[in-house]
Amino acid sequence: MNDTNKDLLTAVCLNCGGKIEFSNKEDLVNCPFCGAGYSVPDLLNESDSVRIEKIKSQAYKDVESGKQQIEMERLKHEIEKEKKQEDKDSVDSFKKSKFSKVLIVFSIISVLLCVFAFSDGKVLAGIIAVIMVILFLISFLMGLHIFKEKKKGIRVIAAIFAFVLIVPYFNLYNSNRKNESEKIKWSDCELCDILPEPGSNVGKILIDSEENLMLYVYKTDKDGYNDYLSECEKMGFVVEGEKGELSYNAFNESGYRLELLYIKSDEELHIDLSAPIEMGKFEMPTSEIAKLLPVPNSNVGNILTDKSDSFEAYVGEISFDNYNDYVKACSDNGFNIDYNKGEKYYEADNEKGYTLRIEYEGFNTIHISVHAPKENNDEKAGKETESVNTSKQEEKMQTTSKEEKNAQTTSKEKSDNDTISMDVTPEFKETMDSYEEFFDEYVEFMKKYSESDNTLEMLEDYSNFMTKYAETMEKLNEINEDELSVADAAYYTEVMMRIDKKLVEVSANL
Repeated sequence: MNDTNKDLLTAVCLNCGGKIEFSNKEDLVNCPFCGAGYSVPDLLNESDSVRIEKIKSQAYKDVESGKQQIEMERLKHEIEKEKKQEDKDSVDSFKKSKFSKVLIVFSIISVLLCVFAFSDGKVLAGIIAVIMVILFLISFLMGLHIFKEKKKGIRVIAAIFAFVLIVPYFNLYNSNRKNESEKIKWSDCELCDILPEPGSNVGKILIDSEENLMLYVYKTDKDGYNDYLSECEKMGFVVEGEKGELSYNAFNESGYRLELLYIKSDEELHIDLSAPIEMGKFEMPTSEIAKLLPVPNSNVGNILTDKSDSFEAYVGEISFDNYNDYVKACSDNGFNIDYNKGEKYYEADNEKGYTLRIEYEGFNTIHISVHAPKENNDEKAGKETESVNTSKQEEKMQTTSKEEKNAQTTSKEKSDNDTISMDVTPEFKETMDSYEEFFDEYVEFMKKYSESDNTLEMLEDYSNFMTKYAETMEKLNEINEDELSVADAAYYTEVMMRIDKKLVEVSANL
């Protein structure tokens, strides 16, 4: 408005004396009071030459103004072009980054987690997996600039939050369902005299034998758990005691091992009581696979398996320091390839592909197992099949009395039952061991994650971990629990109890 006033000129009307405002750009003007008409040149008393020069000057100004407008449009276009190029470079950089690949992998894995959870009826775990999928996709779409990232770093925060959700997912996925509960009559349990009776009699008995008592006790609050733990300590379970925030492991003087685990969110108490391992005097076998190991500093133990492709034994009277010395001796013997060492376990291969696992079981006892490479197992399986066929032919050729046949039948049935109760199927044990190994890795990762100042650097490791999880879950989903032998079912439950404990402990520390 101020610029317009500057262009206005004034003159006095010759007819009425009124004030006339006009622009020199106009040719004719009327008095606003009397309506008398005048030409602008007359009012200004300008010559034609002056008038022409003013017109030229105004035209020049208009041209210059147009040039400035064109320049402004050009600059605006250049700025928009540069911004689009920056966005394109940012998207291209994101597509090539490891972070984008991690997001893609985890989006796919999260979908698999949804399938696993909903197919197994774990609705809450499935909902958490859906949230993980959404967060990973939002982070990915922000990286592609399809979704606007209102604040820098939001997409990274969304991804990290999705990673953290893996803890409640596992807790819910592996939680026991209350609709499987039953009334527990404590006096009917084989090992009831060794432990105090829980405060609640609602739960589920998983294993009840002279060697092992494993059960879930429901409707137990935190105070009830602490009270039961105190009662167990009063009954002597204080040897090598390890107390976590929601767990407790200890032996009594007779060698019985107790493991308690409390699931606070579900108010569940998990109890696992194991009888002492029967051991006596023994000597290390002279088989080729046993010769791969150094001789332990004890002749008390129990050899479970001594075959050409596997060796397994418990060795007693081995202190924790002796266990560490034996681990070092095994490493010096060649079992140091792809090793994985924890506080109380050691795993490694040797150059020929033999796999060793040593565990300190507590109460001065270690567990040793060695397995030949898979190709050796396949070759041996063929030989065993041939041997079984030969044995059957020889059995057909034998002539025995009816009493002898009955005696053989009875002996065979007893042998079969002993095998069922003692031997876990090797393939099944391998699957369950790999499942537990996965969670050992998960616990170690989450400990590093909770202590790290730069969690972004750990995303690639987390991606590798989740890929292994998908493979492990695929194996587990192939297991039909209803078709497991007694030994396999017991081992399955034992491993799952240990995994539950690890998940609870790691989630409590986050």
